Amino acid sequence: MNLRLPLTVLSCAFILLTSGCGRSKVTQCNALIEKINASAEETKKTPEPKDDATAKAYAEVMIKGAASVKTAEVEDPKLVELRDGYAKSVGDVGAALKAVAEAPGEPKAEDLEKSKAAQASFEKIVDGIQTYCK
Repeated sequence: MNLRLPLTVLSCAFILLTSGCGRSKVTQCNALIEKINASAEETKKTPEPKDDATAKAYAEVMIKGAASVKTAEVEDPKLVELRDGYAKSVGDVGAALKAVAEAPGEPKAEDLEKSKAAQASFEKIVDGIQTYCK
């Protein structure tokens, strides 16, 4: 009995299975970017914050978008970090905006500082995603 052919087939199958496991970085980047873009589209559909009510509604959309981005299926450790960072920063911006909108009277300096810090974090994460997914 000639075992060469079955062994060759098994070897090739093993190589294909092990090298094909996991999705490529490009595929994972695309999955993350699709979630980000879908979230951004929902935000664009929401009226710009002009008063407390519209700011609160806008914040809620941001918070929901952050949760949606968190569901992007990525395995690459750097993309997991970027996905989670993006979701956190968008959620933080939304939460800060909501806190400002819900604050009676003038916004507290503390809430405004949280909003600025969250925005800076957001911009850093977006830059990281753009750089990594080039």
